Amino acid sequence: MLDQRITNEKNISLSSINVKNTLEHVKFLTETEKKIVTKMIEKSKLGKHGHDLTQWFDWANGSLGYLIDRCGESVRLAKEGLQARGIILIDGLTWDQQQREVDGRLVRDKTPYNQKIQFTKSFVAWFGSCVETRKILSTKQWGYCDRYVIKTEMSKMKAKLSKLKYSAGIVRQVCISMGKTCDEVTRELVRGVTKSLGTFTKTQESKLNTEDNSRIGCCLLSQEKGALKNKFVNPLLANLSSYTHKKVKIWTDATTRICKQLLDSGMTKVEVARSMIHQSYVNSVIEFEEKYSPPIVS
Repeated sequence: MLDQRITNEKNISLSSINVKNTLEHVKFLTETEKKIVTKMIEKSKLGKHGHDLTQWFDWANGSLGYLIDRCGESVRLAKEGLQARGIILIDGLTWDQQQREVDGRLVRDKTPYNQKIQFTKSFVAWFGSCVETRKILSTKQWGYCDRYVIKTEMSKMKAKLSKLKYSAGIVRQVCISMGKTCDEVTRELVRGVTKSLGTFTKTQESKLNTEDNSRIGCCLLSQEKGALKNKFVNPLLANLSSYTHKKVKIWTDATTRICKQLLDSGMTKVEVARSMIHQSYVNSVIEFEEKYSPPIVS
């Protein structure tokens, strides 16, 4: 009777509920690797003794990816990882058996479009023991093999070098483009020397013509235009003239004394004139000449 009870417990040790509970506590696999293992167990035949984990499956990477909601490349990498852990066999081969060395580097043999995958005997025994004892046993034996680790690290290093090389190329192109752009901007900013005074004089003449012509029956005579031009012979004096004709403060003897004190302190007459314009005592250098004697000598 006792032997019968033990036999019945073994018969249900790999039942769906026990297998599912055990899979939930398997943490050492990557997400895609665990999905593949789970799908293989779910699709394995379920008999009186539970799931038959020795069954093999004939799946293409794309077909298996469709079942676990992953792309074919992700499935390929995860399958190689499971094979390198010693958990599955691909076409009956271990990871080392499917590699060969060419010119000092590992090359993986090409496989058919559809590959046969199945659990290794050691993984079946380990997983069965986990289900029976209802706990996850030591997982040290399921680490990646050394040659697989070397291969993946070399691939990562090559990818980083390629990325750095690509980034360096982009930076070089950006620097070249920036150099060209800077040259173009410099050429745009540094133009040929022009007579700025003449441009200013034309602008002021145009402004005066517009203002005066707006008054009915009035226009500037050619003699007046010539006089205006003479007033702007010095560019600095031209910049000091605002032509705004705003209301100015009353000029008194005290203002004259202040101007004399400024001149005695070392300021030039042009600087004093600028100060008077800013303080709204005059509108222009010409007006400063008229209110302060002696006149400015250019």
